[in-house]
Amino acid sequence: MQMIVSLVLMVPSWAVSSRRLHDTNHSGWLILLCLTIVGAIPVIIWWAQPGVTTDNQYGPPPRS
Repeated sequence: MQMIVSLVLMVPSWAVSSRRLHDTNHSGWLILLCLTIVGAIPVIIWWAQPGVTTDNQYGPPPRS
């Protein structure tokens, strides 16, 4: 049962993480760095950074 719940929650978690990386002007594919311990460190730092306030290659900021 726990495995099913984990799989169901994994996709929305990746979507939110990818959107957050886009807010900081990084590619959503960088979420795959979290599959390694060392790669998770920069991703956590990017999540903690404030989003850009101007348009970027991923579109306008969420709150204009």
